[in-house]
Amino acid sequence: MSAVTGTNSKTSVVTFSRQLLTAAGVPTATLSSLGLTTPLRREGHPVLAPGAAELGELASDVQADGAQVLVLEAHSRALARGALEVDVAACTNFSPDHFDVYRDMAGQEAAKRRLLTELLRVDGTAVLDPGEPVGRRLIQVCRERVV
Repeated sequence: MSAVTGTNSKTSVVTFSRQLLTAAGVPTATLSSLGLTTPLRREGHPVLAPGAAELGELASDVQADGAQVLVLEAHSRALARGALEVDVAACTNFSPDHFDVYRDMAGQEAAKRRLLTELLRVDGTAVLDPGEPVGRRLIQVCRERVV
């Protein structure tokens, strides 16, 4: 499972990931603000912050539809719930947003850090932007995880 977080472009990155993986011969499903897309179907009513039970059911459903990979948008609420374990975590960018969930940018950054330290598998892959200050700090967090 792969999770994409960030302030902007999550849906685009999730969609491009599905298109690239599918073109490479890896059947892929996505859950984004556009809905659920699997190799067999599309549904337009997304659950953007699934709980553990919903996520387990979703993973089984997309696997039954032939998907080998699930790429999802990891929204702030999903990160706060901590209901997922991911093989790949990608952060698009960081800007002031989600203050309905977090008090400030530090809270938002802490959620992204949690994705990398608690929800990303130990042998997982992080995709981060070294051109942003938050991205550089998160890269350091990932380096500190490696023993």
